[in-house]
Amino acid sequence: MTRHLLRLIWNRRRGYVLLALELLVSFLILVTIGANGWYWLSESRRSPGFDYQDVWSVYLRRPELAGWGDWTPTDSAAVQQVYQDLASLPAVAAAAEAGCGPFSGSCSNWTEVDGRTLDYYHSFVSDSFVRVLSVDLVAGRWFGPEDDGSDVEPVVVTAGMARILFGEADPVGREFPLSKEGLPGRVVGVVSHWRPFLDMEEPAHFVFHRVRLQRPVTDPSLRGGGSRYTIQKGLAGAGPPTSFVLRLQPGVPRRFEQEAVGLVRQLAPGWRVELAPLAEIREENFRARARPLITFGVISAFLLLMVCLGLTGVLWQSVTQRTREIGVRRAAGASAVRVCGQLIGEMLLLTTCAVAIGAVLVLHVAALHLTLYLTPGDYLVGLIAAAVVLYLLVAAASLYPGWLATRVHPAEALHYE
Repeated sequence: MTRHLLRLIWNRRRGYVLLALELLVSFLILVTIGANGWYWLSESRRSPGFDYQDVWSVYLRRPELAGWGDWTPTDSAAVQQVYQDLASLPAVAAAAEAGCGPFSGSCSNWTEVDGRTLDYYHSFVSDSFVRVLSVDLVAGRWFGPEDDGSDVEPVVVTAGMARILFGEADPVGREFPLSKEGLPGRVVGVVSHWRPFLDMEEPAHFVFHRVRLQRPVTDPSLRGGGSRYTIQKGLAGAGPPTSFVLRLQPGVPRRFEQEAVGLVRQLAPGWRVELAPLAEIREENFRARARPLITFGVISAFLLLMVCLGLTGVLWQSVTQRTREIGVRRAAGASAVRVCGQLIGEMLLLTTCAVAIGAVLVLHVAALHLTLYLTPGDYLVGLIAAAVVLYLLVAAASLYPGWLATRVHPAEALHYE
């Protein structure tokens, strides 16, 4: 039966070539939507490596500040007072500094390790950061008072970063080559993983540097020199922190935002303050990143609808042109189901050819890693989903023309004699 259908398709290749091309393009579009959709669905369910529920982000800025060199002791005192008063609120269970807050802007950098480029992220956090976000510490320790006055800069790295730098050796206590303070760096702890940005690749290479709230502002003599960090016994001293994370007590109502904003504006008039739960920031970032995919999906849905309508029209015309063939088959004893199955089978077989060609193209794209964030698993899910959807669409578009074929009476074949 398959050989017979292939022969029928080949005999009508001139009429089917454009239809096959439409099916191929539709398949590639469906693969793109399916692979990207599965990727973002997996990202939304993947653990970031910390607990962000009941945690709020606080972001402070004074609009007239042109850069880090414009900080004054008055600015430093105002921000420190804001932090202390926010941390002392009854609704706040713990507070910490976060140079690059989760689900907000990323602080990225790169270096060379064993002759190859290593991209990594970094953030400057305080000692209480581990308590606020319940970081999964798997080796060593977090920053603490024992690091005060140290002649080395303490850092905490992710397990993936440690494997890149030190192989399978124990990284705790090893010298860290990417210090930010001009001091020798030393690894004091390792976290399992850390993915505060939705677009981070796996494994996410991340480095935590220690900062403290009570630190002096950068020396005025260094202003304008482009130096953000100064050597101050392992502590960043470019200015006061402007990003905090607050863990609230369970069940704190949303009106906490008004209370906190009012407090900040009272202590630091003219400053801009942004407060939001990390869960909402993450959801908004996810929607923003998924919005282009949704737009592309809607446009593609209309395109697929046009393909289905075109397919229905082509088959309808084919039934009209093949009235003699269908009538002879009916006169020879073929049932209506077999006649309908023949037409649907032709379209499904034509779809199979388009899917096979499209699968080869997609596998080549996956093998060449032309899309950096999609994994082979994402492509596989996209292929399977695209094939299923396309087969269903083609079968649905073929039903009505197939039903018309069953209405052809055997006597109609005599009109062509």
